[in-house]
Amino acid sequence: MSHFDLDFGSGGIKIGSTSGVTIRGNTIQHNDGSGVHFDDYSQNEVLEGNIITDNYDSDGMNQEMGYGTSTFRNNIVLRNGAQVSQTHYTDHIAVHASSGVTAYCYVMEVSKGPGVNGWIVGAANRGYSAYPRPTSS
Repeated sequence: MSHFDLDFGSGGIKIGSTSGVTIRGNTIQHNDGSGVHFDDYSQNEVLEGNIITDNYDSDGMNQEMGYGTSTFRNNIVLRNGAQVSQTHYTDHIAVHASSGVTAYCYVMEVSKGPGVNGWIVGAANRGYSAYPRPTSS
């Protein structure tokens, strides 16, 4: 269980600027912030067979500003995102300003409360990428 300043997007596991990380078979619960947060140019992750439950004031799992081919599958995502200290929208499964994510085979229980969502895919201009997608000729 972690207790961090939520303005830094902290939580149970936060990983940034990495490639090929696998998180498998964990129970990630009762954190202030996201259960799992992949951030800033992370790519080619696998999130598989985890139980992500009762994390609050942020997302259950989040891919933000990532690219490549990431696979999120066979996870149980329960009661995340309840607003305790924050008042912004939260999601059980979130893909923000990222590409190449495949997600499937989930068990999900969405928390009650204002601003708590199930699954979101959001596009936004987040600025310049140091690792742009290759263009085909």
